[in-house]
Amino acid sequence: MDAHDKTLSARIIDIGDNQMLGECDDGQKIWLKGPAVPGDRVKARILQEKANFLVGEVLEISEPVSGRLTAKCPYFDQCPGCTLQPLPYTDECRLKENQIRNALSRIGGVHDLEWGDFIGADPIYGYRNKLDLSIRGHRIGYHSDGDILGIDHCPLGADLLGKVHHAFGQMLRSEFPESHGLHRIQLRTNETESSCLLLLQGHASRSQTGRLKAFCKETAQISGLWIQRDRGKVWTQVFGEPTITHTLAGFKHRVTHDGFFQVNSRQADLLVDVAMQWVAEQAVERAMDLFCGLGAFTFPLATHAKSVVGVDADVGAHPADIPPSKGRGRIGFLQANLARGLPASLRSPEFRPDLLLVDPPRSGMKEALILDLLSHLAPKRILYVSCNPSTLARDCRRLCEDGSYQLTKARGVDLFPRTS
Repeated sequence: MDAHDKTLSARIIDIGDNQMLGECDDGQKIWLKGPAVPGDRVKARILQEKANFLVGEVLEISEPVSGRLTAKCPYFDQCPGCTLQPLPYTDECRLKENQIRNALSRIGGVHDLEWGDFIGADPIYGYRNKLDLSIRGHRIGYHSDGDILGIDHCPLGADLLGKVHHAFGQMLRSEFPESHGLHRIQLRTNETESSCLLLLQGHASRSQTGRLKAFCKETAQISGLWIQRDRGKVWTQVFGEPTITHTLAGFKHRVTHDGFFQVNSRQADLLVDVAMQWVAEQAVERAMDLFCGLGAFTFPLATHAKSVVGVDADVGAHPADIPPSKGRGRIGFLQANLARGLPASLRSPEFRPDLLLVDPPRSGMKEALILDLLSHLAPKRILYVSCNPSTLARDCRRLCEDGSYQLTKARGVDLFPRTS
């Protein structure tokens, strides 16, 4: 019998990245895609048989978990994104905190540390200031089962993004009834929803580009339009402003059309606030911010330290752009590829910081960088901000295994409610 013909019963016991972990009646584990949440008993089809686990898809919910909610999104059963909508939000927060605790224990080998209360989000819908959608013909939406699930709006997106998304879809159907070369759209707004940047990928003829520009002029809150032929190619500004302005922790940031910024503005403020509370627990002369980006942590750090250096491959500001402010330490930025380790210019003892803040991508820090931090930088304290509990735990183990450091406390902040 083909694996695809096998069905079984399983109880969902945990969450993963856009999939759920189930336990079969015989105790075997199975990773499942489909509209199920922890506590549900499901009927599932096996798609693959691995050495230590199975992979499958949910066929039906045979016994829903107590207190199961009706998903708010009309596309929930088809869209692979917001898998946790049927869970009461308090249960979602508990699961996410357990993910962090389990990762630090199982991968990091840390079993005794101080835990701060998990910080849940409010609101849990309409919080995203950025949506990234695919286009196929006149359908705009997310990838699902090898196709594009056309949607009219995404409940996680800010209201303004929903309005622009809807208007763009109408324009596409009316102005480009035959065909077009567009295949991706990004919508970006700020925390006040006062403006929206529109980013398109694909080929647009001169006449189509003219119509797109006219659409932006006709839609009051679209502040800029950029088009890129394909991923990795040069972006071309077609209309309006080149940046969008965000305020984070009281500091204004001019974010470029394709620059990184946290998608949940309110929770990002809380995240920075928690980090700065911990920073303030000891005096700081010199601080360093690795993977600093636009300076989300760099600028707040300068209110606690006499000097701060932000380091990243694509730094967000130049010292000349930073206005002087009473009570703020000196800020400098250094461009460096941290995937290759610490730049040679920072390996001198004179740069040893009292506090090192790191906020790496999901993949965490490369081992070469960790070795450089231990052997050359040797900061007195390290504050690690992570969006991936597994790589956080792995890096903490590497930092602590020779006894140089000890992980003393941790706290979770939910920036992506309703998703895993």
